[in-house]
Amino acid sequence: MSEIVDILDVIVIPIVVVLIALLWSDIQSWHRKRKFKNLICRELEELKPYPEKKDPEKNWNKHFSKKLIHREIFNNVAENRDFILSLDPDLVYFVSNLWNAYDNSDYEQFKYFLTKILSHYDVRNSESIKQKWENLLK
Repeated sequence: MSEIVDILDVIVIPIVVVLIALLWSDIQSWHRKRKFKNLICRELEELKPYPEKKDPEKNWNKHFSKKLIHREIFNNVAENRDFILSLDPDLVYFVSNLWNAYDNSDYEQFKYFLTKILSHYDVRNSESIKQKWENLLK
């Protein structure tokens, strides 16, 4: 029994401590990426036009005016470069092109990237979100 305790004290515990220390930044990075992806999905749940009925005075992309944290982070690429590059490449590509299409009033591209995001990631009410945008343009 004493030999097992000695082995634990001398070999196993120090190895575990070193492994945790070596992997700590990776664990934190994984956690931040997961939280940010969840933030994007949560914010996209709110991506519905308002007002839902077309206003002839407004372009389609003026029917959404909420400030989204993930969009602010993507807009500040210089400040957030390392973080953005650490994310899932598909997520970065889809989200950045979604907002680029929105800013350029390109509804077809907006709809395409919105559909890609909603089908690849866990966004609640995704069908309702797509339907509300489509209803706005009918």
